[in-house]
Amino acid sequence: SNRWSAFNIESVSGYHPAKLHSYDNIIKDTGFMMPAIMQTLNIKYIISLHKMPEDQKPKYLELIFSGSIYLESKKQYSTGYIYLYKNYFDRFYFSKSISVLDEKDQIKELNNYYFNPKEVSMLSELVNEKIEYDKNASIQLIKWSPNEIIIKTNSDTRQFLNISEVFYPDGWIVKNTTKNNNVKIYKVNSLIRGIITEPGENFYVIEYKPIENNRGSIISAASFIILFSLIILGIKN
Repeated sequence: SNRWSAFNIESVSGYHPAKLHSYDNIIKDTGFMMPAIMQTLNIKYIISLHKMPEDQKPKYLELIFSGSIYLESKKQYSTGYIYLYKNYFDRFYFSKSISVLDEKDQIKELNNYYFNPKEVSMLSELVNEKIEYDKNASIQLIKWSPNEIIIKTNSDTRQFLNISEVFYPDGWIVKNTTKNNNVKIYKVNSLIRGIITEPGENFYVIEYKPIENNRGSIISAASFIILFSLIILGIKN
């Protein structure tokens, strides 16, 4: 159901059975309830149709609300329970270090109850730039929309910034508007995006600009000009 989107609530389970193949595979191999997955995907709440017994409920979950929820599949109301995940991460966070692992080993770490994504970001390729973690580094979200994100970072050294948005290789670009240069996007923990931020105060614009959209815009504009020209010629004749 896409009911949650009407309230600006994003669901990690998605609103359609057609999901990214890579995302679907990782979730099948790990599930949503492992702490590393919940933190990587910026999960803050769990909505359940079953109340967890206190002696079985994980310590990192806290029941904060219960009430009626409409089930589209059954066309009826049921009782829903909202649990707060107390160890949730923000949408953007710096990690202390990075490591290079293949996807199989990354999945193994994501299934490790004690794995902490803030301690290490797992990549599948080498990074040339030197990263020195700055505990005082800051991130400020300026704008967020499905197709454009603007953030400001400030640090004394280069940092590795994790962006809790599902990695997609085509169409997304990142630009450091302070230095006017493009920034490489890395696939982090087999799921999300990551970039290397520069020292000092920098603004980054993350945009979705697929080539197909540009071609479509050009074709549409050309078609409009041709059609308009034919109409004008027809009127004159």
